[in-house]
Amino acid sequence: YACTSNGIDDRHDKVPRPDAPSLIVLNKKTGRLVAKDDEKIGRRLFHCNWSSPIAGEVGGRLLVFFGGGDGILYAFEPARGGPEVPVLKKVWEYDCNPPDYRERDGAPLKYSSHGRNTPDGPSEIIGVPVLYGGRIYVVIGQSPMHGNGRGCLSCVDAATGKKVWDSQLVERSLATPAIADGLLYIPDTTGNLHCFDAATGERYWVHSLEGRTWCASAFVADGKVYAATESNIFWVLKAGKEKQVLSRTRLKTPPITVTAADGVLYIPTQLRLTAVPGTPAASP
Repeated sequence: YACTSNGIDDRHDKVPRPDAPSLIVLNKKTGRLVAKDDEKIGRRLFHCNWSSPIAGEVGGRLLVFFGGGDGILYAFEPARGGPEVPVLKKVWEYDCNPPDYRERDGAPLKYSSHGRNTPDGPSEIIGVPVLYGGRIYVVIGQSPMHGNGRGCLSCVDAATGKKVWDSQLVERSLATPAIADGLLYIPDTTGNLHCFDAATGERYWVHSLEGRTWCASAFVADGKVYAATESNIFWVLKAGKEKQVLSRTRLKTPPITVTAADGVLYIPTQLRLTAVPGTPAASP
C-alpha cells in the first residue's frame, strides 16, 4: 500500500492529473498494480499527498487508513485482488479540518502558500496516522514555507470514523504522533512539544523547543521523550504527566526523528547516524 504523491504542478497552479489515484496497492513480489482508490482526492487536494498509509485490526476487521492531501482521513477495506484492478472500498472518511477552517461567513477560506502566508484556512495531512487502542490519531499541517497557522490534532474511532476528541492547541504540524502509556506527544512547526492524555484529549503540558520542528517527530523510549529542532537542538524529557527536561544538546546539524531497537538509540542527522547504547537494565 503506497501513497502516489499526486499533487500540484511546478507552478503551484493546478493538479495536472486530478483523477489519478492517491493510494495504490502493489503485489509485493511482482510489483503488479492490484488495486487503487477512486476517491478523486486530486480534485480537492491543496498541495500534494504526503502521508503514508497504515493498516491495523479493529474489532477483528483489518482496515487500511490513509491521510489525504485534502485534509480528510480515509479508511478502506484491504484489496481483494483479481484479474482486473479493483477500486478500494471506502469504509468511512473523517474531515480533520474543523468547519471554520474551511469557510467563514459562507465563503471558503484560502489555503496558504509560499507566496501567500496566512494563519487561517484548511490544511492537509502530512504526518502518518497512528492506531492506538482502537482509535486513530492524526494531525494536519502544511509546508513550513507557508508559515505558521492553525492546526488540529484529531482522535477518531477507528471502527466508525466518528470523532472522539480534537484539540486546536496544536498548530500546523508535519509530525507523526508518539504514544506510550496512554500519553501522546507531538511537536508543531512553531516549536512547541505537547503532551496529551490520549483517551480524553486533555493537555498536560507544553514545552518550547527553541526552534521550528518540521524535520522531526517526537519519539518515546525507556521512559524518555526525544525531540529535535531544525536549529540543531536535541531534547530529552521525562515521559509523563509532569514536564521535566533531562537534557538539551546542540548538534552540528539538524537531528531527524530518532528511533530505537534492541536497547540502542539511533539519532540520524543530515550528515551522520549516531548509535547510543542504553544501560543493560534499559535494554529490554
